[in-house]
Amino acid sequence: MLLLYASSAGALASLRLITFDLDDTLWPTGPVVRAANAKLALALGADEVDLQARLKDARSAGGPKPSYSEARIIAVESFLLERDPSGSRRAEAEGFFEMWLGGGDPAARGG
Repeated sequence: MLLLYASSAGALASLRLITFDLDDTLWPTGPVVRAANAKLALALGADEVDLQARLKDARSAGGPKPSYSEARIIAVESFLLERDPSGSRRAEAEGFFEMWLGGGDPAARGG
């Protein structure tokens, strides 16, 4: 449960983002994440297992551990670079991540 306390309406109005950990605290997130992963793999023409392995690799690489969002972008970018290593694929990977956030639904991305 999330409780917010604001001493003034202005403090609450300045609130920009509330996040919840994906631990099924409020609703079952597993099916939603699995469905988004499947749609991402389909959109990329990739294997779901391969993408998940790339995500895990990105999270376990040396140095500071990236967020799951950043790790997913890194995983998609590595897949895209493997297909076409001619240049940076960061922007394209970020676009696929935005699609993933919308569960693969273009309407959820405003497109």
